[in-house]
Amino acid sequence: MSELLGKRLKALREKKGISQKFVATKIGVNNSTLSGYESGYREPDGETLSRLADFYEVTTDYLLGRSNNSQLSSNTETLMNDIDLGLSIDEIMEKYNLKFEGDPLMKDDVEKIITVVKTLMSMRK
Repeated sequence: MSELLGKRLKALREKKGISQKFVATKIGVNNSTLSGYESGYREPDGETLSRLADFYEVTTDYLLGRSNNSQLSSNTETLMNDIDLGLSIDEIMEKYNLKFEGDPLMKDDVEKIITVVKTLMSMRK
């Protein structure tokens, strides 16, 4: 079983100062199951691994030891920073090369995405 996965899960949980029971409830597994992941006796299935990565805001590659970079995509962080700075929809579309000539729906889609990102950002704070 994956000893590194367990160590990383435990370190992330302890860094947040939360209990195994809390994490287990949030990701939808039994406390004993999460304990098994952290001790290296069990491995999560793909769906549970994704929920753990989402919960801890890291990549699955980091959890699995395939990367030492725990951060989400730098493009995601850059976009979040741009939104936080108050860039307009048009400025964001230009910066990220989102040119959709003649398709007014695309701008509406980008506006919806930005609204979702803003909501997620407010939840992180």
